[in-house]
Amino acid sequence: MIPQQEISPFNPGDGIIPPELTGREKEQRELKSCLARLQQKIAPSNNVIVCSPRGNGKTALLRWFERFIKEDNAKTIDTLWLTPDEIPTTELLLDQLAKSDWRAKLPTDLQISLGATVSPEALGVSLGEANLTLRAGTAQQQQFRNLVAKELTARCTKKPLVVIIDEAHTLDIETGRTLLNASQKTPAEAPFLLILAGTPGLQKQLQRMGATFWERSERLYPNLLSHRDAAKALIKPLEKYHITCEEDWLETIIQDAQGYPYFVQLWGDKLFDALKQRGQARIDQKITTQARSEVGLRKKYFYRDRYYEIKEARLASLATTLGTAFSGQPSLDEHQLEQLLHKAALPPEMTPEEAETILHDLGYIWQGDPDNESNWIPGIPSLMKYIEQRVTQSE
Repeated sequence: MIPQQEISPFNPGDGIIPPELTGREKEQRELKSCLARLQQKIAPSNNVIVCSPRGNGKTALLRWFERFIKEDNAKTIDTLWLTPDEIPTTELLLDQLAKSDWRAKLPTDLQISLGATVSPEALGVSLGEANLTLRAGTAQQQQFRNLVAKELTARCTKKPLVVIIDEAHTLDIETGRTLLNASQKTPAEAPFLLILAGTPGLQKQLQRMGATFWERSERLYPNLLSHRDAAKALIKPLEKYHITCEEDWLETIIQDAQGYPYFVQLWGDKLFDALKQRGQARIDQKITTQARSEVGLRKKYFYRDRYYEIKEARLASLATTLGTAFSGQPSLDEHQLEQLLHKAALPPEMTPEEAETILHDLGYIWQGDPDNESNWIPGIPSLMKYIEQRVTQSE
């Protein structure tokens, strides 16, 4: 049984490493391979792109990698975890990357452009407006990019560096270009690895930045968990408490979670609470029913938020059409998807290609195997059923 003072090991929805990280062996091997090169003070061959819909465990995977580095390599390899909110301008990016007083090294004309010789307040502008000034001058812009690359190289020469940018699909365009420029120059001289993680919209954001390296990058796509991996992620953390699960109810739980990592963690968390409250050591019908009530409430909030996103994009009708198509088969090929898109009643100014991109970026539809363009699957099948019900009720 679970002691009353015990805290649930499961972590639904906050990007914390789950108690049992399963189904990510391929991604872990690739990241370990990059680390092995850094340990030899050799830059990995390419940047790493981690891309998948929300809730598929991108952040948890990268938190695992960050911890893996620090456990045995904290003294020899630096790690820097950033989000776009922390680096909205190129100046703030360089503040994070540089180990020296870079402003003192600026030429006078570039100092004026950046507002670096005096405070932004004295100039009557914000840091963001100062960044816009930098964007206005192509020569100064390139001059600053070169400075970023130089400062990053100087840092990596002393110690290899891994920079992880989470939520990179929201990265400022100019900040992204500056970072990507540095990520192409530094590895030629010093060991450096850039990891960008984001939703499917990341590819489009990189294209806006003019990221020509996209096709050469190592791309990782954390996907839905297999039945076996989902069961292991759920049951393994409970073995510590000698918890067992009746086979039929385990099957019910795994089917409801649908391999979606967030739902697996959610089920684990609510089962843990129910077991502790009832003082039981076995997951049976009563435990499953109690947990299902709490899981269902959380899933309802999750579905509602996704529904409003799709409704705001004016694609609720198309989302329902796709849900109906997927209900009769587990996947669609490219031709089937295109036919549905071209037949759908879309907003007048929206093309079928744009509608596909929006639903893909939202994770409503997803390529289960990114190397197979014919393999389109639902991001979350049960979300499609929810949206169909909401659309039907509103008609």
